[in-house]
Amino acid sequence: MTTAFGTIKAAAKHMPHGGSVVLLSSVAARVGLANHEAIAAAKAGVVGLALSAAATYVGRDLRVNAVAPGLVQTPMTESVTLSETARQASVNLHPLGRLGEPADVAAMIEWLLDPANTGSLTRTLPACFVATLAEGDVQEARFEWAAGYIQRSSVNG
Repeated sequence: MTTAFGTIKAAAKHMPHGGSVVLLSSVAARVGLANHEAIAAAKAGVVGLALSAAATYVGRDLRVNAVAPGLVQTPMTESVTLSETARQASVNLHPLGRLGEPADVAAMIEWLLDPANTGSLTRTLPACFVATLAEGDVQEARFEWAAGYIQRSSVNG
């Protein structure tokens, strides 16, 4: 939380004419997972921070979003992914039937940082979803981890 808060504070200071901030949360913040109490609490705090900061800075065109991936295959997650039983249990929790890759998360962040994709966060959705607020209308952008690219669809609501 300290780093996320510091990031928002620095962005507000150094981006007076707008820009984009992307914080990292976790699907654990929204889904009850056994033995994930600490990470769930911390990452739920990141979601709350992103929501509040987005509301605070929307008038300055400073966009604040959070990405909340599920389990991503990295050296840090090998303790889970090396066990075939644990790996399959994790895969079964993912709607797309596979674990995330670092490139999946990077692609979402890259899209959010692109100045062409304006708006501010109104909520963080699990895994690979994000919602934006543009000119008072809620627009939901759905990202799918598929073939290394992002497929986007918008819905006004």
